[in-house]
Amino acid sequence: DALGPLPDVEPGAAVGVSLIEGDLELSATGTITHIDQGRVYAFGHPFFNLGPVRFPMKKAYVYSVFPSVQSSWKIAAVGESIGTVEQDRATPIAGRLGSPPPMIDTRVTLLSPRSGERTFRFRLVKDELFTPMLAYVSVLSVLQGHERAFGTTTLRLDARLTLEGGQEIRV
Repeated sequence: DALGPLPDVEPGAAVGVSLIEGDLELSATGTITHIDQGRVYAFGHPFFNLGPVRFPMKKAYVYSVFPSVQSSWKIAAVGESIGTVEQDRATPIAGRLGSPPPMIDTRVTLLSPRSGERTFRFRLVKDELFTPMLAYVSVLSVLQGHERAFGTTTLRLDARLTLEGGQEIRV
């Protein structure tokens, strides 16, 4: 693990919630409040107050805290999966230690005359609100990070979506 050994999963330890994992990463971190028979309560506030969810719960490490009277923030990184966040409520997030939930495998291949061909592989959470938005943000991030940000550009998009039953949809 690039982070090295992470702290034990216990009250007061950092915990992460992942939305994108792989070549692209998007996670939030907070603090574990309580653990009761494998059920983890964390954050002490909502993530997005979505109600029932299925997001990967991960060990996390906080490098630094930037205190502020208005809004403190942290620099943190997530590590290995430790379970599934199942509830995002007004006061905590809650989940179970164990296996992470299934995610959507995603691959973006960028073929550019300037930088050649590069492929990015990542996984997105399965969520009716977040999945479409995260797919858009991921493709945009790949383009902005590896293509010209200003000036004229021509893009050709070849999109393929494979459904769980194996049916393929091409755009």
